[in-house]
Amino acid sequence: GDGTTETRTSPVQIKAGTKFKAISAGDGHSLAIDEEGNLWAWGNNDYGQLGDGTTETRTNPVQIKAGTKFNTVCIDLSWQSSSAIDEEGNLWTWGRNEYGHLGLGTTENKISPVQASPGIKFKDVDLNAYAGEGWAIDVDNNLWTTGTSDLYDSVILELELMK
Repeated sequence: GDGTTETRTSPVQIKAGTKFKAISAGDGHSLAIDEEGNLWAWGNNDYGQLGDGTTETRTNPVQIKAGTKFNTVCIDLSWQSSSAIDEEGNLWTWGRNEYGHLGLGTTENKISPVQASPGIKFKDVDLNAYAGEGWAIDVDNNLWTTGTSDLYDSVILELELMK
């Protein structure tokens, strides 16, 4: 996010003058939420995991879904998918979706944020493209899951309430 592709052995400040309240860093890309609730992304973007509407790698932070304020951000364990929860509890997912783990009713990759499960308000989310699964906790503390229960199982295309 410093505008280069150089390896750094000492910390460098990203987006000088901006204060951040949340970060999720993956192997290939990073997401951060500033104090104003704006979502920023940078790094690798092969599957659209930055959410900027492209598959272009970015060396500087780009704002994602301008006008929407976010509280929670998550990069999956495999670094190819992303998710965020806005201030109203809406869950947004994007990037690699091979196993349907984005919870959008499809296995199509998404290069921009798409709302998952409209009408349900969430407070936490976790994705794992390698395992093909996604999990979210709603505001009533119910646990939801999507994707495969095993890489060899069929894809579950809708979020299901785990009881």
